[in-house]
Order: sequence, then structure tokens, then C-alpha cells
Amino acid sequence: MSYASRHYYDEAWSDNHELPNLPGPSSCIYSSWTRRHQLPGTVEEFVDDSGLFWIGPKRKDRVILVVHGGGFCAPLAECSMSFWNYVRRQLNSRSHIEVGVAFLDYTPIQDAPFPTQLRQLAVAVDHLLATGTHPKDLHIVGDGMGGNIVMQFLSQLLHPIKSIGPITKLSSPIRGVYLMSPLVTAESRSESSKRTDFQGLVDVSHSLRRMGAYVNAIPTSRQQYAEPFDARDVWWDRLPQFADRFLVSVGEEVLGEETRRFTNAVLTREGTEVQFEFQEGGLHCNPYYDFFVSDNPSLVASLTNTTIEWLERGFLDAPV
Repeated sequence: MSYASRHYYDEAWSDNHELPNLPGPSSCIYSSWTRRHQLPGTVEEFVDDSGLFWIGPKRKDRVILVVHGGGFCAPLAECSMSFWNYVRRQLNSRSHIEVGVAFLDYTPIQDAPFPTQLRQLAVAVDHLLATGTHPKDLHIVGDGMGGNIVMQFLSQLLHPIKSIGPITKLSSPIRGVYLMSPLVTAESRSESSKRTDFQGLVDVSHSLRRMGAYVNAIPTSRQQYAEPFDARDVWWDRLPQFADRFLVSVGEEVLGEETRRFTNAVLTREGTEVQFEFQEGGLHCNPYYDFFVSDNPSLVASLTNTTIEWLERGFLDAPV
């Protein structure tokens, strides 16, 4: 990273008043959450300061790997764990599908620039594949900035950066990729960005400013990894070889229109199955809100049921 880029990157994080009062690191939040739910705390640590936090029993036959967001600075949120635990239990009770849910514990972006988080996700996927998980039984989820990291990973599969290290050759496409309110760009070009009635789990305007610093610190030749919206169309030509089934959801939020355009222009192509869900009146990462107050709410957003049904089809209809 050049001196100028490093200065720009550091300055974006120097306004401490922009950063919320955050809870402790993800490991502490995970430990507290699992104790409260009387679930085993299963942690797999990797040599690159990352790891996997398992919700419920660790499995290798059917796995959902979640890359959490948080506005570039927040650790893993309890409401996110509660949501995915609810999904896990519903899959079991509705369709007798037992799945393992693992959260990637990655280094906060303000502490480590690109491609640290991409490398950590690649290590996690390599680990799952090496220990017996088949790509056809793997779903990868990214919410907010986590969605950006997932798209970085897909770009890595298409255009490998040698320094990232080995990624096990996929014997088939990853079964499903779910992008929940993904940050597909650091700058909104649409009228939605001028609206003032959009809210979410984090202040999106601050998130976009930090994302701009993050992207600008990346060498120009590699910025398309973190700016999927601006990558040339041919960049994604072989996407169906690595992932061919997508669920994308967005609410009435700043990057809503950009996400729709990205879905139509990039993900929707010959060889992919894409489901786009727009939640009218919805917020950034809308499904998580039902789980702020209760771990088992009596009513959940329609998108929650849509997510469960999409995962059901993915696991039940997986090729043999």
C-alpha cells in the first residue's frame, strides 16, 4: 500500500465520533450467546487470526457459512446468530434437514486492509472442503459488508491472486450464495441515495465512507475485487462454474438500486438461477430486526420464510 493510500485509509478511521460504542470482540459475544442458549461453543481457529464459530453441532454434510457485516467495524451481532439459529431449527422441524451453521471470524477491516478478509474466507472454505464438505452441500451467506467479502471470494475463484494461497479445486459449483443487503459499491449513483428515510443496523453513509477508503487503498488493478458493481462484465463470464444459484435481498436502502442493477447485470446470466427479493419498507439486513427482542419471535418477516424455503430447495434438490 502506498503512503498516500495508507494516509487516506488511516484518515477514514480517525474520526472516532463516527464509530459507535461497540461490544467486545466476536469471540466474547459468541461465547456469551452460546451459554445463554445452552449450546456447545465450538470454535475452530486458523493460523491467520481467523476461525469458525459453530451454531449448534458442527457438521460437514450440509453447511451454511455466514460472513457477517457490521459497517466495517462491528463484531458479530447476537441478532444475526439468533436469526441463523432460527433458520437452522426451522429447516430441521419443517423438512428434517439437519445443517451446520458456521460464522467466519475475520479481522475487522479497520485493522487489516485488503486482501486480509478475502484470504481468511478462502482459508475457511478450504478447511470445510478439506474436512469433508462437498461444494454441492455448501451455502455461503454474506450480509452487508459480508456480502462484499463473499463477492471478493467469487472473484478470487475466477481470477486467483497468487498471494491468497491455495483454494481447493471445486468438484462442482457451490450450491448457493445468499447476499443480504450486500455492499456492492462504495458510491450510490441512484436517486435512492438522496432519500433521508432509510435506516439500518448501521449508519450506511458512514459505512460507504469507510468502504471508499478501503477501496481506494487497494491498487487500481485489483479494485474490482472489492467493487463488484464496477467490474467489467467479462470479469464474471465463468461465474456459473463456481456458483450458479443466488438469492439476493434488499430493502428500501441507499444501495438498493445498485444491488438490483448488479443482480440483473452480473448474477443473472446463462447458467445461473437467481432469485431477487425487494422488501418494500424494509431496512438494511431487514430479517435480523425480528431477533433483536426475541430469539424465537412469534412473527417473522416474509423474507425469513423465503430464505428458509430457498435453503430447503438447495439442500433437498442438490445433485447426487
